[in-house]
Amino acid sequence: MRKWLALYNLLFITLVVYAQETKIDSLKKALSVSTDTARINILNDLGHQLNNRGELDSAILYLREAKKLSEKLHYKKGTATVFNHLAIGFINRGDYEKGIQLLDSALWINKALGDKNRMAKNYNNMGVAYLNMGKNESALDAYAKAAMIYEEAYDEKEIAKNRMNRCSVY
Repeated sequence: MRKWLALYNLLFITLVVYAQETKIDSLKKALSVSTDTARINILNDLGHQLNNRGELDSAILYLREAKKLSEKLHYKKGTATVFNHLAIGFINRGDYEKGIQLLDSALWINKALGDKNRMAKNYNNMGVAYLNMGKNESALDAYAKAAMIYEEAYDEKEIAKNRMNRCSVY
């Protein structure tokens, strides 16, 4: 039984890694023919995928290009996305202060754009950083701000995730 379980786990992990590789390869191919905001979105997605794999150094290269192009084209949504993805990478590395600074920048842009959904995600990510720093009150405050936005939008899936995040504080 254990052999089958180990084989199943190995197969599952292999498929997940293969799927990530395939997506990254596809994004790199699409990048070679993209321009303007489409290029920014692909660069952001590529940075996000690499971030998820723990490859922050590689992700930063793509995200820096996305930031530079976003600023050149005055594409604020792209800039906010860059800041959010970079923040997640730094939080995953344990550099919570840098992550929170980047999330503050993303939040400021998203407020200016009136993008409440992204604001809520920024607050949720801040909550994660604060929780990992042991700043439970700050984490609860950030989660509460995200919850207000999700409840206003009646986003049941995000409300449930947010409640789980708040429970993790206790």
